[in-house]
Amino acid sequence: MHILDGYLDLWVAAVAALTSIAVLAFAARRSAGELDGPRAPLLGVTAAAIFAAQMLNLPIPGGTSVHFVGGAFAAILLGPHLAALAMTAVVAVQALVFGDGGIVVLGGNVLSMAIVEVYVGYAIFRVLRPYHERVAVVAAAWTGITLAALTSAVMLGVSQAFAYDVGTVLSIMGGWHGLLGVAEGAITLLAYEFVRETRPDLVADRTSTIDRRRLFRRGSAVVGGLVVLSPAFAWAAGRVGYTEPLEHAAEATGATAHAVTTLPGILPDYGIPGVDPYVGTLVSGVVGAALVLAIGWLAGRPLDPDREPR
Repeated sequence: MHILDGYLDLWVAAVAALTSIAVLAFAARRSAGELDGPRAPLLGVTAAAIFAAQMLNLPIPGGTSVHFVGGAFAAILLGPHLAALAMTAVVAVQALVFGDGGIVVLGGNVLSMAIVEVYVGYAIFRVLRPYHERVAVVAAAWTGITLAALTSAVMLGVSQAFAYDVGTVLSIMGGWHGLLGVAEGAITLLAYEFVRETRPDLVADRTSTIDRRRLFRRGSAVVGGLVVLSPAFAWAAGRVGYTEPLEHAAEATGATAHAVTTLPGILPDYGIPGVDPYVGTLVSGVVGAALVLAIGWLAGRPLDPDREPR
C-alpha cells in the first residue's frame, strides 16, 4: 500500500500532508488525556512489534505477497490517538531509512495507514465489541485496511501522474485489499488472542497502570523473534517475484511507465549493498525496530502521566 514518489500530483501530496499533520496534532493533544495517557509506555513497543511484523511477507499466488499492517490492532491495544502516532513512526522510518514509500508522498501514506486504518478500525471495534469480541477484531482489521487502500486509490485516481481514473484504481486497489483484508483480520485476531492470553490487563482495562519492566522484557522478546524470522519470510516472498500489491496493480495497468523518484533510503529495500540479502534483512530489521522503538518511546514520554516532571 506504500505509495511511491511520482505517483501523486504535488497538490494531492500537499493536501494529504496537511490533513495528516492536523490529525496527528489532534491525536497528540488527546493522547495526553485520561483515556490514553496510561497507555503511553506501550507506544514504542507496539510500534516496534508492528514494524517487525510488517517484514514478514507471506507469498500468495499471482506474484505478490501479503503482510500484516497492524493499524487496527494498534488502535485496539493503544486507543486510536496513540495508535496513530505509533503507526506514523512505523511509516516514517520505512520511508526515510528503507525507501519503502516516497518522501514527498509521506503524508499520503500516513493518511491511509496511520489515520484512516487506525480510526476506522477502532470505530468498528467499538461498535461491534458488545455483540461479539472476536468478530469485532476481524471486522475492524478488514474494514480498516480496505478503507485505507481505497483512500490511497482516491489519491492515486485524482492524480494525473498516475494517469488512471478513480474508478479504475478503486476497483483494482479495493479488490486486492478486500482479499488481503481477510489475512489482515486473521493475523490481527491471532495477535489479539496472544495479548489477551499473556497480558489480559492490556485489553481488559485501558486505564490500568503498565508494568514497564515486564512490558519491555516481553515486548523485546516478541520483536526479536519477529526480526529473526524476517530473512526466511523475505526468501519465501522472493520465490514468487514479490511486489507490493500497489506496485502489482500499477504494473497491471501500465502505471509503472511513469517516472518514480522515490529516494533509495539508507538501507534500500531492507538490505545492505554488497552484503548477503538475508543478513541485510536481519540487520535492517534490528535497525528499523530499534529506531521505531526509540521514536515511540520519545513520543510517549510527554504523554505518560506517571513520568516524574523535571
